[in-house]
Amino acid sequence: LKNGAGLAPHLASGWEYADSTTLNVTLRDGIKFHSGNTLDADDVVYSFNRLMDMGQGFSFLFGTVESVTALDSKTVQIKTSEPFAPLVASLMRLAIADKDDVQANTVDGNYGDNGDYGEAYLLTTSAGTGAYKITQHDPNVKTVLTKNNDYFLGHNAKAPDEVIIKYSVEAATIKTLLVRGEHEISSMWLPNEVLAALEKEDSVDIAYFTSIGSEKLGFPFSDATIVDNIIYVSGQVGNFPGTTELISGGIEPETTQALNNIKSILNQIGSSADNIFKCLCMLSDIDDYSEMNKAYRMFFEESEKPSRSTFAGSGLALNAKIEIECWAVNK
Repeated sequence: LKNGAGLAPHLASGWEYADSTTLNVTLRDGIKFHSGNTLDADDVVYSFNRLMDMGQGFSFLFGTVESVTALDSKTVQIKTSEPFAPLVASLMRLAIADKDDVQANTVDGNYGDNGDYGEAYLLTTSAGTGAYKITQHDPNVKTVLTKNNDYFLGHNAKAPDEVIIKYSVEAATIKTLLVRGEHEISSMWLPNEVLAALEKEDSVDIAYFTSIGSEKLGFPFSDATIVDNIIYVSGQVGNFPGTTELISGGIEPETTQALNNIKSILNQIGSSADNIFKCLCMLSDIDDYSEMNKAYRMFFEESEKPSRSTFAGSGLALNAKIEIECWAVNK
């Protein structure tokens, strides 16, 4: 998506329809996989066939596709059984894997001559073209990502060389790691005794922020907690600031209002919505998911999309249809 105004090519340099059921996609030059292999049309064909043979992930998006063919090393032709308007948009969900790397690491499996299609191999490593590559993975302990120096879009000057994601870490361990300077971001709820202990540490800065409106309502929580350079914003619903009145109109205006409430909190702290890197959306009814996404997409249309999780429960505060919390960088 390009600023909410349409689609822009990424691994491709462009595309065009030869007719209503034939799409030709031209790939960029010089894109390298994490292995160092160069991406070409055969990788796209292989990745599509792998997706459809395994019947996993986003394979359901491509039910109208009859064939995917490499016309040459840089051109992929996709034929559908009927005109399918969302085809180009759906291609964002086709992950392109390194054919040579995956095939070299395939073992016996359920897919005939293709064995396990490299499924076991890809549980522990990466075979894509992204900005970071997996160098170590243990689903019970941690995943280590290192910068892909061949990334075709380059890196932000402040991008870290290595990112470590730790799993099943308890609050006491997070406290110890923060004090040692070995942990920077946590999405885990920390009990009051841990926060109190961290406040006493010179190496960790913690601040609490509550807006005048929220303070007037007397809620038993802060609008946000700031730990070093990370802002943890409390869940926001679609209420008018300083009141318990929800905006009318249903899920879309409530989503917009909740996000605007988050934006207001971040602005008052001195950050901005552009610095949000993770959101958690809680719905009272999962059937509102699509309508929620419309408003959510419009809010972030001119910025990078933060990572996100969404789930539905049996009820939310103030009988709201949605509650959103987020994490942002304090800058």
